[in-house]
Amino acid sequence: MINIKFPELMDAEAFILAVDTARKQNKDKWVCGTVMVDGMWVEYKAYNTWIQIYRVEGVNYDGGMDALVREYKATLNQPFKDEENAA
Repeated sequence: MINIKFPELMDAEAFILAVDTARKQNKDKWVCGTVMVDGMWVEYKAYNTWIQIYRVEGVNYDGGMDALVREYKATLNQPFKDEENAA
């Protein structure tokens, strides 16, 4: 399993870019990490485009197996869109 080396704090755009880059660089391997994104704790574990664990402040946003890349990226964006809508 590959543990993504995140900086201490990230914004949503940088987080999504980092996990997508890790996905591309680690085909057919599990990747994971925990990081503070826009003031919220994020836990992430995925295999290619299958997001098995994706928790933002304790809320689950996991995705389906063998998702299309656009579905994968939509899942990554979802908690941050929810936060914008709540503000």
